[in-house]
Order: sequence, then C-alpha cells, then structure tokens
Amino acid sequence: MSDMNTPEETELDGQLSSYYHDLADSAVPVKLHGRIVGTLGSRGRSQGLTGLGAARPHISKFAPAAILVLAVAAVALAALPWTQHGPTALASQTAPGTSSSTGAASPSGDLTVTVMNLAHGWLQIGLNGEISEKLTCGESGTYQVANPAPILSLTADDGGDRYGPIGPYDLPAHIWLVELATGSVEYDTQPAASDLYTICPTKVFGADASGRVSWDLNTPVASGFAAAAAMNATIDTAVQKLLAQARDSVLATPGETAIVASIYYVNGSGTLNTRWMSLQLAFTVAADTVLNLYQEVNVDMSDGHGVTIEDLFTTPGLALATLSSETTKLVPAAAIGDLLTGPSADNFSNWFPESDGLQFYLRTGDLKSPWAGYAVTVPWSALKGMLKPDSPIWGYIPVG
Repeated sequence: MSDMNTPEETELDGQLSSYYHDLADSAVPVKLHGRIVGTLGSRGRSQGLTGLGAARPHISKFAPAAILVLAVAAVALAALPWTQHGPTALASQTAPGTSSSTGAASPSGDLTVTVMNLAHGWLQIGLNGEISEKLTCGESGTYQVANPAPILSLTADDGGDRYGPIGPYDLPAHIWLVELATGSVEYDTQPAASDLYTICPTKVFGADASGRVSWDLNTPVASGFAAAAAMNATIDTAVQKLLAQARDSVLATPGETAIVASIYYVNGSGTLNTRWMSLQLAFTVAADTVLNLYQEVNVDMSDGHGVTIEDLFTTPGLALATLSSETTKLVPAAAIGDLLTGPSADNFSNWFPESDGLQFYLRTGDLKSPWAGYAVTVPWSALKGMLKPDSPIWGYIPVG
C-alpha cells in the first residue's frame, strides 16, 4: 500500500481524528445514584464530578465478548428509608487501601457499598437477589444494606461478571467496588482520584466514498487523566490503520462489499500509578470471505504514547534479529511461506508480555491467509540481557 493517502483515507483520518479530539476535550461526568436495596421509592441522581474510568476482567484473546444474563431469586429485605449521596460523595479523596477487614461482623448496622463503573458499556448490579441498578460507563451507584455479608452480582455488557458474598465487615462500613478497564478493585477507604479514570466503549459509524465498505466500530476512549488525549491519539492511529487495511482488502476484490465491525479487550495491567497498559483491537470484515484483523495497542500511561517493540530493547537491531530467529523455529512448517518473520519492527508490532515470554501475533503477506494472526511466544530466557530496565513493561517481566 502506498504511503500517500487516497482522498477516502484523508477523509477518514479527518473524521476519526476530529471525533477523538472532541471526546478528549470534554470530561466525562460521573452520575451518582443512591438507593437502599429492597425499598420502594424513586431514585436520585446528581452530576458534577469528572474524569472517572472503567474495568472488566481479562477476556481470552480472539474470543468475541459474550453478554451474560444472570437471573437471581428475589430476597425480601426489611423496609429502610431512602438515602442520597450527593455530588460531594467523592470530592474528598483519600489514599486507597485494599479491603482488609477481618474482624467478626457486628450483628447490627448497615453496610454501604459504592460501585463505580469506569469501563463497561453497562454494568448490572444485584444485591441480595434484587436487580437494583444498571450503570452506564462513567456512572457510580451507592447502596445500603442491612446484611453484613450481602450477596453481590455484577454483570457487564462484555461478559465480565462476578457473583458471591462480600464481607463480612465490621459494621458500620463503607466499601468501594471499582470496575476499571484492567480489572475489579475493592477499597475499604474512598479511592484517590489518581486511581480512577475511564476507558469507555464508544461507537464510531461511517462509510467509504465508494459505497462498498461501511463500518460500525466499538472503540475505547479514555478520559480523566492528563495523558488521555495522547492515549486517544495513539488508539486513533491504530483504528485508522486497521480500518484502512480492512477497506483495502475489500476494494481489491471487484464487486465485493463489506460491513466492518470491531470490539476491543483491555489485556494489560495498568493504572494511573503504573506505566503500561495494553488494548487489543479486533476487527471483523463481513465480506465474501470473512476477515479478522487484530492489533495490540501498548500505551505508556505516563504520557499516553504508544510503546513499540523497539522501545523494549537496548539494541533493537539485535533484538529483532533474535525475534526473527526464535519465531521461525516456533511456527509450523506449513505457515513459513505465509507468516512474516523477517527482522523488522512492523513484523513484530503485535506484542504482549506474558508470564513465560513475549507473545506475538504474526502478520502475513495476504490478510486472508488462514495463518493471519498466528500467536507465538518467545521465552524471556531468549531475550535475557537485551531488555531495557527502564521500559514501561519492565515491572511485568518475571525476575530471573
């Protein structure tokens, strides 16, 4: 593909860049809900806090996100008065502490639970068998129950869920369940603002000027921290690259039309207090031949910029030669002709650190090859002495 943009590519770049820029400039409001589970009444809402973010458990790569529906039997609770936590509920931030209450629960007193949905399109909350609330991304709900160890269910639109008792706690108590893009975190003190940010799923629609390719993309948009705009620009670049590949693959076949859809997974560790996060973009091209495209987007959370494979090594040229040699040994003989394993950064741009080594999803010369996206893992032992000790992923590499 030529380095020069076609008019359609230039138009697409402008559409997506403007879209992400507008979102990055506007803080995401956090809506605070308040209700006491088991009591009839109206629900109060207030707005005013900005910049909180979302989470979900790790989902297997290359698997579509399933939506799980959890049905639980209703449990009667004693009638309690309604309460509302206003917009100042999260204003005074304190240092967080992972819940560690181990004492025997008091026989009386209320437990207050605040749930923050900072990543899911929606999060269904159930307490003691009652489906109590559905929070969209960027919303927070505060609830009180008289049960010292209530049964909690959280079911998300992307299939992430958890179910079971929480506690017991010394009562009265207030706990915070924060659903971040990198997983669920429980606090026994109000979490600090530096622990909270949103990565919300956002829809992007469009169509190619030829009328043969349209898209309905589910893309991640970050907010609530200084590097969010830079991170969104990094994501935008990867989205545009995959969308251009998808479009070109369709237009190369005369008369072919397609609808391009996408989902994403937040695969890596990372908070605002650590340096690295990984997102995987997964595109499906519904054409005469179904095509799946993937791209790992590794981000340095300190500045929002992308982390390339060359950023990980003290001598990138030597490292790429080693990766080429190691992956050639690991791929099936039948795939050698299709998979690109030469020592170039582009061939090894899809990477993710695992406990046993650096995993790659290899490219092919033909996007429609059945070997496209083949996964191989180069063991850490083969890369010993080459990795930069100040790279964003250094803390995630096993010692030794």
